[in-house]
Amino acid sequence: MKNLIKKATLLLVASLMIATNSTVYASTKSLATVNTSDVGTLNLTGSSVISVAPDVASVSFSVSNRNANMATAINETNATIETIKSTLVKSNLNISLDNITTSWFNTYPEYSRQERDYNKQATIIGYVVSHQMSVSVDNIENLNDVINILVDSGAENLNNVNYSLKNKEEAYNKALELAIANAVSKANTLTKLLNLQNVRLTNINESNNNYYPDTFAMESKAMSDGMGISDVNVLPKNIEIRGFVNTTFTYN
Repeated sequence: MKNLIKKATLLLVASLMIATNSTVYASTKSLATVNTSDVGTLNLTGSSVISVAPDVASVSFSVSNRNANMATAINETNATIETIKSTLVKSNLNISLDNITTSWFNTYPEYSRQERDYNKQATIIGYVVSHQMSVSVDNIENLNDVINILVDSGAENLNNVNYSLKNKEEAYNKALELAIANAVSKANTLTKLLNLQNVRLTNINESNNNYYPDTFAMESKAMSDGMGISDVNVLPKNIEIRGFVNTTFTYN
């Protein structure tokens, strides 16, 4: 990343010098070697935001069952999960078992809804088993088909869709280059306004990687019966990626 910043800075500053005929230029000279009594400093931030269309996604879903017998509830849940996995793998959507993972598995007892006598032990009337899973979709064009298979195969709750990028670093580096350009542009503006001389970029620090995958919350099947959710058409939203740098310029 350091090499990227140095390369991008040198190229950007050089291009801005030609375009603006300013005196801003890059320097490999360390601040420690500069006579600070003869120079001033400009501490400037650079930022950028780019919007990128996602190319991969993951769908979170769950299967739940209630039964008076916990083992039966577990077996029924497992049977539905196996149906979902088998249907996805046998589809032509390039889904393998490696794409399907468990997020969490939970069991808990259900008690009688009658008013309790807290001096007596509560009565267990059954058990709930819930298995939440996630399926990753490497080709986002297959997303809607995957969702439809999940619903038709017995997934009771579709919790959310997470959109992401296969090559996050490439997109982030682009945002970083634009953030550097923003800082250099500010330095050029101040150079002209204040008539500064011998302005040099002497230090640059990358701030935190600001990558924001987008999440789309979906309505559960139980809440959407009769609404045609098995023919859902989800439209992906672009992902915002931000670049931030802190820079120091010196001038005489």
